[in-house]
Amino acid sequence: MESAGLVQVDVAKPFAGWVETGWMRRIVEEVLAAERPGEPFVVEIVIAGDELLRELNRNFRGIDEATDVLSFSGIEEPVSEDKTPVKFVMPPGVPVHLGEIVISYPRAEAQASQAGHSVEQELATLLVHGLLHLLGYDHAEPEEESRMFSRQETLVQIARRCWKLTGEDSTRGDPSSK
Repeated sequence: MESAGLVQVDVAKPFAGWVETGWMRRIVEEVLAAERPGEPFVVEIVIAGDELLRELNRNFRGIDEATDVLSFSGIEEPVSEDKTPVKFVMPPGVPVHLGEIVISYPRAEAQASQAGHSVEQELATLLVHGLLHLLGYDHAEPEEESRMFSRQETLVQIARRCWKLTGEDSTRGDPSSK
C-alpha cells in the first residue's frame, strides 16, 4: 500500500528499546486508508510515561491524573470572535495535519497484563482509539460511544494484521522477556 501521508513516531528514551515503530506507522496508514481514502495527512505519535500523560491531562482536560491515551486534533475548526466556525481551506494535495496521539507505555503494559493480551495489542488498540478521536469520533454520549467503539473494534482487526506482520506479539514489553 502506498502511503498518502506522513507518520512521525517518537518514543521516550525509557521505552525506546521496547517499541518497534514500523507497525504503528502501518496501522495509521491502514486506518486512514479505510476512513479517509486518498487524503494526504500528517499524524504524530508519542509513546511516553505516565508523568507526561498526567501533565497533559491536567493542562488540557483539568484532570490531575495519568491516562492511557490523549489525542490533540489538528483539524478542529478555529472559532472567530463571534464564536462562529471558521473554515480554513487547504490547497489540493497539501497534507492535513490530523494531530498528535500521546500514549502511556506503562498504562498500555498494565492494561495488557490485566486483559491477558500483548502490549502490542494494547498499543494498537490505544492508537486506533486516538486516531478515531482525531477523525472526530467521541464517546461522551451513549450513541457516540456505541458508534465509536463499534468502529474501533473493526479497525483493531485491521491493526492486528499490521503488528502480526512484524512477528511482534509478546506478553510484556520488557525486552528481557522476549
